[in-house]
Amino acid sequence: VVTQKLLGNVLKNLYRVHPEYVDDELIDSFYYPAKDAGSVEALSQIYTNDPGRSPAEIHGEYDGTTLKFVPIHLVWGDEDTVTPLAGGVGQFYIKRAEAWERLHESGAWKQTKSEERELMASMSVIPGGHVPFDDNPQDSNVSMLKWMKVVRSRSSRTANSRQSFGTSEGDKSSSEDETETARGQEAKVTAKAEEEARIATEKAAAEAFFKEDARIAAEKVAAAA
Repeated sequence: VVTQKLLGNVLKNLYRVHPEYVDDELIDSFYYPAKDAGSVEALSQIYTNDPGRSPAEIHGEYDGTTLKFVPIHLVWGDEDTVTPLAGGVGQFYIKRAEAWERLHESGAWKQTKSEERELMASMSVIPGGHVPFDDNPQDSNVSMLKWMKVVRSRSSRTANSRQSFGTSEGDKSSSEDETETARGQEAKVTAKAEEEARIATEKAAAEAFFKEDARIAAEKVAAAA
C-alpha cells in the first residue's frame, strides 16, 4: 500500500534544490485524487497509450509554418531524472540552443534571416530537478524574465519598424495596439507554460506513485509464490 509518507519521498526525488517544498498540501494533492474510483485505470494509460510524436517530429513538421515565429526558451533542471539532459529530448533542445548561442557569439545574428533565427531555441540549465519552476523558482524566474525582456524588445523593434512606414496618428495607434497585443500574447504564453509545468509535475508524480505501487505489489506476489 502506498502511504502519504512514501509518496512524499517519491516527490522529494523530483525536488533537488528545495525538497522541503514537498509539504503535506502538495502530497495530499496527489494522494487523494489517486484514491478516487477509476483513477488507477486512468493513470495506467500513461504506460499503455501511444505517447504521441516526439519534439523532434513536431518541430520537423511545423518549424516552417506554425512554429516559424514562435520564440522558445527552456529552463531545465540539471538533476532532472524524469527528462534528463542526456536523454533524446534534452539533447535535441541542447543542439538548438547551442545554434542560437553561436549566432550571437559570432555576430552573425543580424546577417541571418529572421525566420532562421526564430527557429532556434534559447536554454538555461539551472540547479534543480524535474520541476524547476517550483523547486528553484528564483533562478527559474530570473531566466524567464531575461528571456521575456529580449522577446519584448524584439516586438517593440518590429512595431517601430512598421511605424516608420507612416507618421500619421493612425499608424502610431496601430503600432501601439500591436505592441499591446504582443504583450498580451506573451502573458498568455507565460500563463500556459506555468499551467503545463504544473500538469507535468502532477503527471510525473503520478507515474512515480503507481510505479512504486506496482513494485510493491510485484514483491508481494513474489513473496507469496
